[in-house]
Amino acid sequence: MNILDRKSPLIINHEAPATNEKDYHTIHQGKATNTLVKFKTKISDPAQLNIYGVGVIEEKDFKLSIEKYSELTNGIKPTAKILLDALIITATESGKNNTEVLLPLAEYMKMRGLRDVKSARKQVKNDLEALFRISLSFSETRRHKKESYVDMRICSTKGIVKGVIVCNFNQDFYKLIKGYPVMPYPKEIFTFNPKYNPNSVNLLRRIAEHKNMNFNKTNGDIIGVKTLMKACFALPNYNDLGEAKQVNARIIEPFERDMNAIKSFKWEYSGKNGKATTPFTYEEFIQANIKVIWEKYPPRKTKRRTSKKQTEEK
Repeated sequence: MNILDRKSPLIINHEAPATNEKDYHTIHQGKATNTLVKFKTKISDPAQLNIYGVGVIEEKDFKLSIEKYSELTNGIKPTAKILLDALIITATESGKNNTEVLLPLAEYMKMRGLRDVKSARKQVKNDLEALFRISLSFSETRRHKKESYVDMRICSTKGIVKGVIVCNFNQDFYKLIKGYPVMPYPKEIFTFNPKYNPNSVNLLRRIAEHKNMNFNKTNGDIIGVKTLMKACFALPNYNDLGEAKQVNARIIEPFERDMNAIKSFKWEYSGKNGKATTPFTYEEFIQANIKVIWEKYPPRKTKRRTSKKQTEEK
């Protein structure tokens, strides 16, 4: 079957339930955390393991190092990144400056929709171990000044004590994230089953990040398919596929499936002219934009400006 023989249109505008601020957490986010979420953390090339058994993954100016990588099963699992987000959310919403973050296991299970305590404890234990082994090296510009970080660990100690997840963030990492701006974080991100919708977590988080950065801009609700595809690790590379049938079944349909699984918004394909479109070829698909229609996205809180006259009157 050729991709042109698709029986259903690619324009999708599924219904989404109304949302409000109760459907969102708040999280400090910036280059370090956003890049880590989008980073592929499974090593497939033996050359990425150095003589000390450290897995090294590099892309542009960002390097991820994972100690004793071979001891981890399937690298850094997606649930480890979800746990990191939960820990940063806990730190953000508590407002505390202490690097120690305490998150009751029962509360985390509720956030994730997990029911089996034994399996949840095992998952968290493995994810904490994975986060403990990660070091980040990167550069970013902050306040018009370029800052460089080399082999910065995420956490220094971790564990589960009396039913509470305990994580002591590395002091430099904690200082970094506390200096990042805060964005609304859809609680729905925690609810996806990676077995059935492996890309939904990254898709929703990337779209939420884009919305936050471009809140007052005309492109705040428009994002390119090409941009989103960079966060879809479960999808194969187009160049590795030969037939149109494979492209449709292994890239486009899974992408749509995982976008449809997101209930925080409605969406549809959009062309360069802003009009709805139906891409039939891979080239049309990858060049298309996604138009997002949020339901009651949290309003941006703005500081009220005080005029010079009002200041003098005070």
